[in-house]
This record gives sequence, structure tokens and C-alpha cells, in this order.
Amino acid sequence: MDRKRNRARVAGLAALTATEFNQRFVVGQPVVYTPVRGREATIPPLVTTTRSEAWELGGGTVVVAIKGRAGGVSLAHLDVAPAEAPHWECSQHGRSPERCCDRAALPEAP
Repeated sequence: MDRKRNRARVAGLAALTATEFNQRFVVGQPVVYTPVRGREATIPPLVTTTRSEAWELGGGTVVVAIKGRAGGVSLAHLDVAPAEAPHWECSQHGRSPERCCDRAALPEAP
């Protein structure tokens, strides 16, 4: 199914084009990145920020660069972070949980 027809079936940020995303959000927008949808219990989401404008890949997937990940991530894996969302970081190193060398230093998830 092509991207234009699929947009109507997809909710959230995944339905936006790169232009629409860039018009609504600025670089530095707080977002929640979910690496694997449906597995939040075993692979927790990461609250982070965008570090680029969105762009479209050759196949039509819209991606944006986020802090803590290399390359672009699909908008299908992002949600706008609520204002009260905590930024989980290692208490010793100030790194995101995925990049921390000491798992014991991480705060417990809510």
C-alpha cells in the first residue's frame, strides 16, 4: 500500500509529511521514542529531543534525528512528549539509559 493511502489509516506523528512535521515542531522538540511498539514493558521508551528537521527517505518513510540515536528514526516510533515527562538519565554520567555503562546508577522507571 502506498504512503498516501496509508496516511489515512495511521494516527499520530506517522501520518505527517516531513513538511508538515517541520511546520508544527522545531528542532529540540521533546519527544518519546519507542524503539519497539508493543514491547514497552521490556524495552522502555526514551524521552529525548529532536536534533534535526524531518526528511523523507526514498521509500516515503519520514524520519527525524533524535538525541541518543544515530541516523534518522521513523515518525511512527515517536510521540510528542507530555510537559511533565521525566528525562531518564544516569545519575553518575548524565547519559540516556541505553548509553550508560553502569545500569545500577539508573533511576527506577515509574
